Amino acid sequence: MLFFMLFVLLGLSIFSFYKHVSLMRKKKIMRKWTKGR
Repeated sequence: MLFFMLFVLLGLSIFSFYKHVSLMRKKKIMRKWTKGR
């Protein structure tokens, strides 16, 4: 049970990190797009 909880926490942290990275990438792309125009 404890192992399962740890696994879930790890997955959540990875998911949040991935989400943050994707958001940053999107912001960068948007900035580039606006600069291009």
